Amino acid sequence: MGLYVILMGVQGAGKGEQAKFIRETYNIPHVSTGDLFRAMKTREDDLAKRVQQIMAEGRLVDDATTNEVLQDRLNQPDAANGVILDGYPRNAAQADWLEGYLQSRGERVNIVLLLQLDLYTAFKRAFGRVSHPDGSKSYNVYFNSEGVEWQFVDHPEKLFP
Repeated sequence: MGLYVILMGVQGAGKGEQAKFIRETYNIPHVSTGDLFRAMKTREDDLAKRVQQIMAEGRLVDDATTNEVLQDRLNQPDAANGVILDGYPRNAAQADWLEGYLQSRGERVNIVLLLQLDLYTAFKRAFGRVSHPDGSKSYNVYFNSEGVEWQFVDHPEKLFP
C-alpha cells in the first residue's frame, strides 16, 4: 500500500518545505497541480493541448480535466508508492474523485495535513520571496535577507502599498 498525503494551507504556510521533508523521508514525489499545469506548456499530447487551450482562453481548468491531469501523473512509475498532493483537491468534487480513483487501485489517502498560519505571516512569507537571478538561492526580505541588497519601491501611481 502506498503513502498518499494531502498538504493544505495558505500560500506561505510551508507546504513546500514539509513536502520536501516527506519526499526525502519516504521517497515519494511531491505533486503540485500548479506545476503539472505549467508542465503542460511543454508537452504536445492531446491532454496537454486541451489544457493549453483552456489556459490560453484565460479559463480555469475544470475539475474533470484537472482529475485527468492528476491521473496521468499518478500513473507514472515514480508515483507507484504514493505521492504528496499540494494544491489538490481544491473542492469536494475533486476529493470524491480522488477517493474513488485511489479506491479502484486498492489505495486510500493516508493523511491530510492542514498547515495553519496567521495571514500576516503568510503575506510576509509569500510576498517577501526573492530569488537570485540564476535561480540558485532564494531569500525572503523579511526573514533571511542578510547579504542581499533590496529596497521597496513605491508604485508610480501609489496604487499598491
